[in-house]
Amino acid sequence: MDHTVTTTEVGDQPALSRRRQVSIAELSDFIRAAEGELQREARERALEPAGHALAVFHGPVNDETDSEVEVCVPVAGGGDVVLGGGTLARTDVRGADATYPRILSAYDAVAAWAQRSDRALLGPPREIYVDGDHVVVGWLVGPPERSAGPHDG
Repeated sequence: MDHTVTTTEVGDQPALSRRRQVSIAELSDFIRAAEGELQREARERALEPAGHALAVFHGPVNDETDSEVEVCVPVAGGGDVVLGGGTLARTDVRGADATYPRILSAYDAVAAWAQRSDRALLGPPREIYVDGDHVVVGWLVGPPERSAGPHDG
C-alpha cells in the first residue's frame, strides 16, 4: 500500500481522556466505549468539542503485545490532559485499510518517512478518528536533524 505522508502543525489540545491496558481483541470495544463516555462527560460538563476523537498508543497493541491506550476527546478548555502540539507527520487511511492489521502499514509509512527525512519520532503515535472509515495515523516529529559534514565541528 502506498501511503502519502504530509506534515501539519497542531497546537496543544486540552482533552478528556481514558487510559487502559488492552489487548488487540479488546481494542475496538475499548475505543468505542471510552469515546462514548467522554462525549457524554463533555456534554455534562458543558465543554465544547474541539476536534476529532483520537487514541494515543503508549506501546504496541498487536497479536503478541498488550499495551496502554489513551482515548481522548479534545475540548475547548477544562480537559483532564493536554495533548502536546508540534509538527504532526500523518497519513490518511480509509475503509479496510483503517482496520487491524492493515493499518500497521500506515504506522510503518510514517516511521519510514521520518527516518528518510532525518526527523525523530516524538512521543507515542496517534490515531485520529475523522469518521467511520477515515482514520489519520500521526506521530509528532522533531525538526530535521543536520548530519555532520566534513566542514562541521
